[in-house]
Amino acid sequence: MPFGKDLLAGKCMAVTRSVLWGMDRTTFRAILMHTTNEKRQLYENFLQEVPLLKTLNKYERSAIADVLQGQYFEKGQDIIVEGQCGDKLYFLEEGEADAKAGQKLTMKYRRGDYFGELALLHDQPRAATVTAVTQCKCVTIDRESFKVVEILVLA
Repeated sequence: MPFGKDLLAGKCMAVTRSVLWGMDRTTFRAILMHTTNEKRQLYENFLQEVPLLKTLNKYERSAIADVLQGQYFEKGQDIIVEGQCGDKLYFLEEGEADAKAGQKLTMKYRRGDYFGELALLHDQPRAATVTAVTQCKCVTIDRESFKVVEILVLA
């Protein structure tokens, strides 16, 4: 199966009956830019509502919005698990979640709340299990992006 330079050179052979769609570079880039800008605007608006981030300026919020990734969780699903290695910071965009350390309820999360920062800041295992009480949408920042954003925002 061709890939890399062969694929870019147009060397591709279908092994079954296929339908091929094509798009020129200009149209593709225009769609990509539009989608990226829409996503950034949605996340910037959400970040303005997060109490922790209210003091950030537009540039700083934009830097964070650019690295956010959406992630969905069903009711009853664990979002993070106590004792596991933490590699993401979570902002709850939709839904409700509960945190438990052992069997003790330690926190109830709603829209705009965040969790998972301790594992990133202190490079420690997760201190609690956070479980979706309702269907949830979180936006996340991975460890590498968190370091970059931390430098941008704190500089």
